[in-house]
Amino acid sequence: MRSMFIGGAVAANLLFVAACGSQSTNALSISPTPTDYLVIVRLVSTDTHASVPGLHVTVNDGPRAGYSVSTTSDQAALQLPLGPVSLHVVATGHQPVDQAVTITGAAVVEVKSDPIPNPVPTAEPTPTPVPPESPSPAATFTLSGRVTDARTGQAISGVEVESVRGVNVGRGAKTDSNGSYRIDSLVQGSMTVQATAEGLIPQTREVVLAGNQSLDFTLLLAAPPPPPVYTFSGWVRDGRHTPIPGAVVQPLDTASPRNVTTGPDGTWSFTAAVAELRLLATPPSGYEAAYPSYAVPVKVPRDGNTTPRTEIMTRKIASVVAEIGYPGNMTIALGQRLSAYPEVHFDDAVRPNPMLGQSDGTAIVSSNPAVVRWNHRMGTAIPDGGFDGGYSELQALSIGSATITMTYYGVAAPPVTIQVVP
Repeated sequence: MRSMFIGGAVAANLLFVAACGSQSTNALSISPTPTDYLVIVRLVSTDTHASVPGLHVTVNDGPRAGYSVSTTSDQAALQLPLGPVSLHVVATGHQPVDQAVTITGAAVVEVKSDPIPNPVPTAEPTPTPVPPESPSPAATFTLSGRVTDARTGQAISGVEVESVRGVNVGRGAKTDSNGSYRIDSLVQGSMTVQATAEGLIPQTREVVLAGNQSLDFTLLLAAPPPPPVYTFSGWVRDGRHTPIPGAVVQPLDTASPRNVTTGPDGTWSFTAAVAELRLLATPPSGYEAAYPSYAVPVKVPRDGNTTPRTEIMTRKIASVVAEIGYPGNMTIALGQRLSAYPEVHFDDAVRPNPMLGQSDGTAIVSSNPAVVRWNHRMGTAIPDGGFDGGYSELQALSIGSATITMTYYGVAAPPVTIQVVP
């Protein structure tokens, strides 16, 4: 009958007990009474405010003292009589809690607990690094000495003394006004030391440095470089671009070499110690020579020692005609004056009336100057070329006859005979 009573008194709570999941009690004998009531215990975390599973609840005092329940869920079911009781509640990862409650009937007891803080791992002390033992500094040495003139023995300042091979490459110093140098903090070993200065022949010496050492140099004056030599070349051709052999090419410079003569192909070539000069070409008879004012300037380019081949042009004289007064009338009166000039015909053009008397190869000669005399006046030079006020004439001085000949650079015009009458 008691068991039936318990079932009747607690029947409304049996479904709730089922919700508590798997749980176990201790071996303590429990004799339920009609006044036992179902008490559900939950533990709520103060951190997450959620129920915590894995409860273990123990009754601390009263008729059920020592009675305990363990469950894997988040609530434990106990049957307790009416009256005050103290419960010891433990949950996984949370602080144990002793909770005093008064049982007045079936109830749910909610207990709050703080989570157990995770232990802070103790940091292992960082080992203090032990500095490596510093190697003993390598021994260093000094190289010093003096540089003098091999011929006079005088000190030479400003000489660069430097290690160029072996140890200490690039280390060096310059000599002072006494010709002395000093290079400190050199490591031991073999090295090649060189002394150099502008205008002097470099000197190289070998040294094995095993301590502070002295090393002297004697330098010789370097020979001056040979003067540059420049080559000039080209052609001499006429107006039809035909090569002219036998033309003399004259450099108009005292530092230039001797004159050269063109070969069968009209070419010329020579060397000189100057990079710029002027040339005058004088072809053989039968050609118009270049005037000094027509001299060809030739300059060596900066990026070489050979000039571009230079072409010097002149003209071949085809014929010369004596032009005197009026053609066909060679009888003049005493005291009369007649104009006179050679008319020059070239192979490519006509050049009438050259400027006479300018050393241009023109010559007018009278066979009897007492009868007929040639008068010439240059006149005044004008800025745009030529002369103003000049003349070239024949003057009849006495009764008789005279033969007039005219030449232009060796080419003669047919002679003309002039008869002077009263």
